[in-house]
Amino acid sequence: MSNGRRSCIRQRVNCKAGWSPTLKKTKPVKTNLSKQRHVLTQLAAAGILDVFNATYEQGHELGSGGFGSVYNGVRKSDGLKVAIKHVPKNNVDFHSVDRKELLQVPMEVHLMSRAAGGPDKLGQSAAVSLLDWFMLDTELIIVMERPFPSMDLLAYSTLHYPLPEDTVRDIMKQLVLAVIDLHKKGVFHRDLKPNNVLIQKTEDGIRVRIIDFGHGCVASAAPHTSILGCLSCAPLEMFLVRQYRDGPTSVWQIGAMAFNLLNGDGCCFDTSEWVLNKLSMKTSTATEEGKHFVQVCLENNPANRMSLEELAKHPWFSKT
Repeated sequence: MSNGRRSCIRQRVNCKAGWSPTLKKTKPVKTNLSKQRHVLTQLAAAGILDVFNATYEQGHELGSGGFGSVYNGVRKSDGLKVAIKHVPKNNVDFHSVDRKELLQVPMEVHLMSRAAGGPDKLGQSAAVSLLDWFMLDTELIIVMERPFPSMDLLAYSTLHYPLPEDTVRDIMKQLVLAVIDLHKKGVFHRDLKPNNVLIQKTEDGIRVRIIDFGHGCVASAAPHTSILGCLSCAPLEMFLVRQYRDGPTSVWQIGAMAFNLLNGDGCCFDTSEWVLNKLSMKTSTATEEGKHFVQVCLENNPANRMSLEELAKHPWFSKT
């Protein structure tokens, strides 16, 4: 048997035994995993953006701020009016869906889902419904219900200035009940103010809707320490002890809005001026029950404020 034949047989036997013949060594090719992930992320984001563009048509800008920008739009399949919010990714907080933190969703998406459900619950809650969301490489896009016709409470109160007290009472009662519902669902809005309350015109009258959960968090019995939201109507304890709780904070913010709507002289509420007694309800033409409602909401000591459930039973709401 020739030497070449014996070599070939030895190679086949070694392969069957789990060995491989000696091959020429080559240098391993280095893989840039970071670059690969970036390319894959870009491709995925491009695909997601294609889905968004195929599903919705975005219109003009409705408003903008530190959170990002909101645009009007329509759902192409049925012409449903929607609001489209763009949030830069570095402004997005995430919520862990499981304890191992294997699955996370944007906090605002999580809160909206809790507060009003998804597309199948459209318009059933005071909170606007979440319709869709898209996590891109650089931003979060949230598509939500756009109540129509509607305007925010600041614009509504300016257009109809001064608001009759019975209208203010109707708005405040709906708002209190809406916030109670949010807290029961485990949602702490944390930034209740006229810009985040919509007044929707319906056949049955006006309807209060709550928007913008960008500063919100999961409701908790423990105090919060993050300083967020509109500071001019933030509760006193946020400044004094840098801690605040769900219920007393929401009550204070409701009181601040009631003050603005009932005072009637165009004066805007500010926590520091209220605490320094530079603001009062003395010049208001509101009923005593209306003034008392504001006072119990704006007690400096959070322990002395009425709870949301007590506010819902306030004598002011029993007047016709």
